Amino acid sequence: MLTSAKDKLILTEEQKLMYSNEKVTNFRLISRQFAELAYNVIPVATAFQNLPVLVEPGLPLEGYRALLPARLLNSFVGTTAHLPGFVAYREDTGQLIVAISGTNVDSALQALYNIHALRHPHPSKRGKIHSGFWKLYKGIRTPCLAGLRDALTELNGRISEVVITGHSMGSAISQLLVLDILHDESLLPLGNAPLHFVGFGGPRVGTEGLVNFWSELVGKRQKQHGNKSFAEFAVKMHNDGQTIYD
Repeated sequence: MLTSAKDKLILTEEQKLMYSNEKVTNFRLISRQFAELAYNVIPVATAFQNLPVLVEPGLPLEGYRALLPARLLNSFVGTTAHLPGFVAYREDTGQLIVAISGTNVDSALQALYNIHALRHPHPSKRGKIHSGFWKLYKGIRTPCLAGLRDALTELNGRISEVVITGHSMGSAISQLLVLDILHDESLLPLGNAPLHFVGFGGPRVGTEGLVNFWSELVGKRQKQHGNKSFAEFAVKMHNDGQTIYD
């Protein structure tokens, strides 16, 4: 049986320095830990309840200490192929994080949507999108946005930035979510709060027209709210999220 550790975590000076710099050199590493947790191999609610134990050596989340300051706000399962995700808040940094799962190897249905690559017109009429990804996104759109809006209300004034992340197929679904938020700011009234997209090993989501639309929306947000109001990190290589010291 797992129990919550009551002892306060003590960080070394090196660890304190690393985490204080996470928005620069370690940002992708931090995001990757949340992206992997979204796979729900360990039910996400159970994982968050037992994080102090699960990050210890020899246990499933060994070394994932970036998760420790976080608390789970909301978890959801999409209506299409049961795709899971969650919304969490990092108390120490003020980061609101949305993580969407990639393809579960045990889900034949998710795999089918993953390879269902017919081109489907995007509602903006600015390009076409991967039809399987679009169906999966529509399945999580409502609960995901509802969870985000609830978090903005609960944490009013305490959010430093919003991070949307996912691995593989989860990266593709995350991009569609970001595209929606950029296109219609009323969906998620962020104001000047920075919005970051961090995708790991994500496949192509749409055609060149959709890419151009994305670029235009990013430019529009940065013009209205400042250059730091949006950033994207498309991580392709296996170790691209790791910090390497000389």
